[in-house]
This record gives sequence, C-alpha cells and structure tokens, in this order.
Amino acid sequence: MTEAVPSEQWARRSQALGVPSTRGYLLTVLGEFVLPVGGRVWTAALLDALGALGVEERTARQAVWRSAERGLLESERIGRRTRWALSDAARRLLAEGTRRIYSLHREPRQAVESSPRAVVVELVDTYV
Repeated sequence: MTEAVPSEQWARRSQALGVPSTRGYLLTVLGEFVLPVGGRVWTAALLDALGALGVEERTARQAVWRSAERGLLESERIGRRTRWALSDAARRLLAEGTRRIYSLHREPRQAVESSPRAVVVELVDTYV
C-alpha cells in the first residue's frame, strides 16, 4: 500500500517539477504586469488575467485573498470595487524575482500576439 504524501511535500514536489499553480500565475501577473505600472490593480483585472491563463474565478479569488492574508497585497475599497496594492514586501519579492529571471537572458523575450502573456497584457492594460 502506498503512503499518502503530505500536501506541503506534494506542493514542493509539484513546484520542483514545474507544475503550474494559481499562486505562481498570480505572482507572475503581479510581477510582470502590475509592478511595472505602479503596483495597483482592480480585482476584476486580476480575475480576468488569471481566467485567461485557465484559472477558475473562485480559485483566483482565493489566491488573491490568501496573498492578502500573507501580507503581499493590501486592499482598498473604492465604492463597490476593490483595488489591490502591492505591499512593500511584495514589491521586494517581485523585484528580486524579476532580477533573477531576466538575468538568465540578455534581452527579455517578446510576447507573441496570440500567447497567453499577450492576452494578459491586454486585459491588465484595460483596467489600469
């Protein structure tokens, strides 16, 4: 009989194997598209961007909320809408991640028009 793998251990294994996660997608969207434009983003933009990457709305909302609980995002209510701002800790984390990722390449790669990245850029830009 096989032994169950604890969820934390499974999460580390899946990350090591490159299995995409909602948290990973969220951090990518925040680092690539939100940080460079001032660090603020509407909930709808995040949900649309994650949706374009195949993440269901409920799962996306949960990832945003958990990131806020971890101190990466700070919420701001404006009427009935919520805008999220990157915390100082998130800015440091994302800036370091960007530096590490792009130090591997001499020039950042350009998005292809039909790529998920291009769709995300277009979605985030419409809400900025």
